[in-house]
Amino acid sequence: MGVGLKVVLSCLLASYVLTVFFIPFVDYFIESDFSDPYQFFTENSQQEKFPYPALMLYILAVPNILLGWLEPFSSFNLLLYRLPLLVADVTIFFILM
Repeated sequence: MGVGLKVVLSCLLASYVLTVFFIPFVDYFIESDFSDPYQFFTENSQQEKFPYPALMLYILAVPNILLGWLEPFSSFNLLLYRLPLLVADVTIFFILM
């Protein structure tokens, strides 16, 4: 039940940080054929867009590369950005069980 609720809420609710900072950053990375988004956003005085290392960028980009073409601007897209976190939550749950 908890995972189902998390999936539904992940599709419906989005924070300001996700929609204004993270999604444009990851989308630029994917749409620019994997150009360096850190350099691009720093040159445009927006270095606070994604304060994480490149590994986190790759982890967030993979679901969008594989499934992002299905629904590029929808609640499904919000779920794609939360999919890595959901996988981590379920993995941690089973490790601690």
